[in-house]
Amino acid sequence: MLVFDYFDSSDDDQNYEKGLVQFDYYLFNNESDSFSFRPFIGINAGYMNYESTNIDESGFLYGAQAGFIFGVTEYFDIDVMYRYSLTDAAHTDHVEAVVLGLNYLY
Repeated sequence: MLVFDYFDSSDDDQNYEKGLVQFDYYLFNNESDSFSFRPFIGINAGYMNYESTNIDESGFLYGAQAGFIFGVTEYFDIDVMYRYSLTDAAHTDHVEAVVLGLNYLY
Protein backbone atom coordinates (compact mmCIF):
# COMPACT_ATOMS: atom_id res chain seq x y z
CA MET A 1 0.00 0.00 0.00
CA LEU A 2 1.17 3.54 -0.71
CA VAL A 3 0.36 6.07 2.04
CA PHE A 4 0.66 9.87 2.10
CA ASP A 5 -0.14 11.85 5.27
CA TYR A 6 -0.33 15.63 5.46
CA PHE A 7 -0.93 17.81 8.53
CA ASP A 8 -0.87 21.63 8.68
CA SER A 9 -1.82 23.62 11.78
CA SER A 10 -1.54 27.40 11.88
CA ASP A 11 -2.57 27.42 15.58
CA ASP A 12 0.70 25.85 16.77
CA ASP A 13 2.78 26.48 13.59
CA GLN A 14 3.34 22.85 12.55
CA ASN A 15 3.50 21.33 9.08
CA TYR A 16 4.08 17.63 8.49
CA GLU A 17 4.23 15.42 5.40
CA LYS A 18 4.91 11.69 5.34
CA GLY A 19 5.05 9.18 2.49
CA LEU A 20 5.19 5.44 3.18
CA VAL A 21 5.22 2.10 1.43
CA GLN A 22 3.82 -0.68 3.58
CA PHE A 23 3.58 -4.42 3.11
CA ASP A 24 1.12 -6.51 5.12
CA TYR A 25 0.86 -10.24 5.74
CA TYR A 26 -2.57 -11.71 6.56
CA LEU A 27 -2.32 -14.33 9.29
CA PHE A 28 -5.64 -16.04 8.47
CA ASN A 29 -6.71 -15.27 4.92
CA ASN A 30 -10.25 -16.55 4.55
CA GLU A 31 -11.76 -14.30 1.88
CA SER A 32 -14.50 -16.77 0.98
CA ASP A 33 -16.58 -15.69 3.99
CA SER A 34 -17.89 -12.09 3.58
CA PHE A 35 -18.07 -11.70 7.40
CA SER A 36 -14.46 -12.78 7.89
CA PHE A 37 -12.01 -11.55 10.51
CA ARG A 38 -8.47 -11.27 9.09
CA PRO A 39 -5.64 -10.08 11.38
CA PHE A 40 -2.42 -8.85 9.78
CA ILE A 41 1.11 -7.68 10.56
CA GLY A 42 3.41 -5.67 8.35
CA ILE A 43 6.39 -3.43 7.79
CA ASN A 44 6.68 0.11 6.46
CA ALA A 45 9.36 2.45 5.11
CA GLY A 46 9.28 5.99 3.79
CA TYR A 47 10.30 9.62 4.12
CA MET A 48 9.00 12.49 6.28
CA ASN A 49 9.32 16.26 6.52
CA TYR A 50 8.48 18.26 9.69
CA GLU A 51 8.41 22.06 9.99
CA SER A 52 7.71 24.13 13.08
CA THR A 53 9.07 27.27 14.74
CA ASN A 54 12.88 27.11 14.29
CA ILE A 55 12.65 23.44 13.14
CA ASP A 56 12.83 22.21 9.55
CA GLU A 57 13.87 18.57 9.32
CA SER A 58 13.49 15.60 7.04
CA GLY A 59 14.33 11.96 7.52
CA PHE A 60 13.72 8.36 6.64
CA LEU A 61 11.04 6.28 8.42
CA TYR A 62 10.86 2.56 9.04
CA GLY A 63 8.66 0.49 11.30
CA ALA A 64 5.86 -1.99 11.69
CA GLN A 65 2.09 -2.18 11.89
CA ALA A 66 -0.57 -4.60 13.03
CA GLY A 67 -4.32 -4.68 12.73
CA PHE A 68 -7.31 -6.51 11.38
CA ILE A 69 -9.90 -6.37 8.64
CA PHE A 70 -13.47 -7.33 9.40
CA GLY A 71 -15.81 -8.08 6.51
CA VAL A 72 -19.14 -6.33 7.13
CA THR A 73 -20.93 -7.27 3.90
CA GLU A 74 -19.98 -8.77 0.57
CA TYR A 75 -18.85 -5.34 -0.68
CA PHE A 76 -17.62 -3.51 2.46
CA ASP A 77 -15.04 -4.21 5.14
CA ILE A 78 -13.58 -2.25 8.04
CA ASP A 79 -9.82 -1.89 8.48
CA VAL A 80 -8.29 -1.07 11.91
CA MET A 81 -4.53 -0.65 12.23
CA TYR A 82 -1.82 0.65 14.58
CA ARG A 83 1.41 1.85 12.91
CA TYR A 84 4.71 2.67 14.67
CA SER A 85 7.67 4.10 12.76
CA LEU A 86 11.14 5.19 13.84
CA THR A 87 12.93 8.07 12.10
CA ASP A 88 16.48 9.35 11.80
CA ALA A 89 15.42 13.03 12.06
CA ALA A 90 17.05 15.12 14.80
CA HIS A 91 13.92 16.30 16.67
CA THR A 92 11.48 13.50 15.83
CA ASP A 93 12.44 10.02 16.97
CA HIS A 94 9.21 8.15 16.15
CA VAL A 95 5.74 8.55 14.63
CA GLU A 96 2.62 6.64 15.71
CA ALA A 97 -0.78 6.35 14.03
CA VAL A 98 -4.11 4.63 14.54
CA VAL A 99 -5.88 4.10 11.23
CA LEU A 100 -9.56 3.32 10.67
CA GLY A 101 -10.73 2.62 7.14
CA LEU A 102 -13.90 1.63 5.32
CA ASN A 103 -13.11 -0.29 2.12
CA TYR A 104 -15.42 -0.83 -0.84
CA LEU A 105 -14.72 -4.08 -2.71
CA TYR A 106 -15.71 -4.20 -6.36
